[in-house]
Amino acid sequence: MTVNKRSVFGWVLGALALTAGTAQAESPAEPTVTGTGAATIKRAPDVMRVQVMLQGEGKTLKDALAQLKARQESARKKLATLGAAEASVAFEDPRVAGGPGDQRAQMEQIMRSRMRGGGGAARPATNPAAAPPQRVMTVLKADWPITAATPEERLIAGQELQDKIKKADLGEAKVASLEEQERREELAAMNGGDEAGAAPGEPSFSYVCKIPADERVKATAEAFKKAKAQAGEIARAAAAELGDVRQLSSQSASDAEQMMEYRRYRAMGMTPPASADEDEATGTDPAGVTVRVSVTAVFGIKGK
Repeated sequence: MTVNKRSVFGWVLGALALTAGTAQAESPAEPTVTGTGAATIKRAPDVMRVQVMLQGEGKTLKDALAQLKARQESARKKLATLGAAEASVAFEDPRVAGGPGDQRAQMEQIMRSRMRGGGGAARPATNPAAAPPQRVMTVLKADWPITAATPEERLIAGQELQDKIKKADLGEAKVASLEEQERREELAAMNGGDEAGAAPGEPSFSYVCKIPADERVKATAEAFKKAKAQAGEIARAAAAELGDVRQLSSQSASDAEQMMEYRRYRAMGMTPPASADEDEATGTDPAGVTVRVSVTAVFGIKGK
């Protein structure tokens, strides 16, 4: 009988690995205790930011892109008149509306399916033979420096500027087609009165500030101190002493970062990008931007 030495060697290694794994699984895990702590940073905003979803529509993709470009140039001119910081004006790369992950397109598809399934009488198309229009969209971002010194002055100045921006209609929402307006109403009706994501042309406003690195370090140290205190109380409750740090993690987020960016980009079927500036924080209150820093710490514990 011929014996395959390589197969035997592999079987022995596998058996040894299985034995070692079983022994490790059976040995008790080293006891640890976890504590969490948080600290907040609040600073006056440096700029007010507006974000607007611009949309272009046409019979072909080329036509839709041409309309989108024209609206971008129109918005850029309006922003200059409104006093936006020129260097802050930026447009995301255009993308096709209705692609994979587009939440609005998915809801439209669900709506059409319900109507075909007897959920309601579908509205007859104006021209059934015509191909559906091509739509493309992008996100415009622009900043205005804040010079007001007090929260009250910032509130007044911010509201006046927002009113001017809305009146300027950067995204040309007022000239949206009748079909687009009807589509928004239907989507809102399906979603309990709240349309999924922001409508094209509708501006959203936020207040932005820089958080210095030393302030983040100070807040993180305060959060760690609280986490350690909490873990120490748990250890003492178990008649044990706190040991060395075994694992640390920290995260921070401002009031509006998750809400503003998530809704804006998910409405386009996109993943919200990481901030280009890690020291930047966003909020909705002109009085100040609040950042929450949280720390999770895992400690070893000494025996009773």
